[in-house]
Amino acid sequence: MNKLAENYFGKHIYIKKSWYTHHGIGVGDGKVIHYAGYLGDWEAGPVSVVSLEEFSEGMEIYIRDDDARTYDPMEAVKRAFSRIGEDGYSLWGNNCEHFVEWCISGKHESTQVQKVGFGLLSSAVLLVFAAVASYWYLDTPLDEELPKRRSDN
Repeated sequence: MNKLAENYFGKHIYIKKSWYTHHGIGVGDGKVIHYAGYLGDWEAGPVSVVSLEEFSEGMEIYIRDDDARTYDPMEAVKRAFSRIGEDGYSLWGNNCEHFVEWCISGKHESTQVQKVGFGLLSSAVLLVFAAVASYWYLDTPLDEELPKRRSDN
């Protein structure tokens, strides 16, 4: 077993997939608890215990810095075990990262979801700005001179 296996108990671990990260909490003995999420057939899976190999799918496993943790590793693992079998996965509101963050800090949050939400909000603001600018530009008759800038005076 690699060095990770010796140091991952109660830690927030993750793998990098093509466009997202998948999260779990190390529970020792070569095992991880994770929210299975969408499996091969795109059906949501429950919180379950799997091997490190199954969790990693052959990819490198990373340990997330957990400076903001509220619960020590033993308590975090107990919290993870308390949710085994839960089957309420939601990509936006109850995913694998939400689960692990709750286990170690008591906070139900996902930085991935926050980043996507911020990106969508930023895109929406840009679209509104573009729409207003287009309306103003298109509403100006072609034979009418555009307002001059102060530096043009």
